[in-house]
Amino acid sequence: MGSDLVSSKNFDLKSVIHYARFGRVLKQNKRLFLVQILLYITSSFYFISHLELISYYLSNFSLHFIKSTITKREVVGGFSLYFLSLPGRLPTFTEDLVAFLSTLAILLINYRTNLLPKPFKIWVNFLAIILMISSLYFIFFSYIFPYTLDDFSLLYVIAQVGIMSFIPALVGVSLALFNFSWWVLLTNFFIVSLILVYSFVFGAVRYAIFLYTLKNYSFLWMANMFFNFGPLLDMIYISGIYAFYVSLLSKKTRQSIKVWRWIY
Repeated sequence: MGSDLVSSKNFDLKSVIHYARFGRVLKQNKRLFLVQILLYITSSFYFISHLELISYYLSNFSLHFIKSTITKREVVGGFSLYFLSLPGRLPTFTEDLVAFLSTLAILLINYRTNLLPKPFKIWVNFLAIILMISSLYFIFFSYIFPYTLDDFSLLYVIAQVGIMSFIPALVGVSLALFNFSWWVLLTNFFIVSLILVYSFVFGAVRYAIFLYTLKNYSFLWMANMFFNFGPLLDMIYISGIYAFYVSLLSKKTRQSIKVWRWIY
């Protein structure tokens, strides 16, 4: 028994046991990587230098969904943007009271029951809490509400054109890591273009819906529009399209030793 232990200690396990495979790396093409980096960074700079024109196209496209007028306003230091101008209104006391009681009932029902799955329950509670706070604010402090619908409209345009201008740099640079062939470079460019087009169309339609709601149903919904359906919603579809594309690309190439290799 003792001799067996001695022989096992002297036995070189590394000679027969391979190292664990703990990761895989992509084949890299530095030329294609640099081409993509240059393309996407240049695209973002181009969009940033043409924000005024983008805001005009965004506002003009939204006119297909809502009757309004396009207005131009200086934002800072001679830099101006176009936006849709509409009259808005403050909520009535009855609207504030109904909103407060309704959100209170929703919070109590969600607390006492399990009618909704937990993720949806959290989201509904978030909506309800923001609306409840808004209703309380307008009940007691509506006379000092500092914003007009034009202010909200301009802020929305600033956020939307800003997001669109940074999409090529943020998404494109991430996709530039996938550079093992020219066809991947082309599909990367297609995905970035798809996200840009989706952002423009979705942003214009959402813009019209926001303005219609605030014009006809009061500023009571303004906070929820920003916190729940504003920039955070853009991050969801951007990351969703990106993740779906990368998963498809990984599944298609995972069997190719020329593309992937194990790290030992």
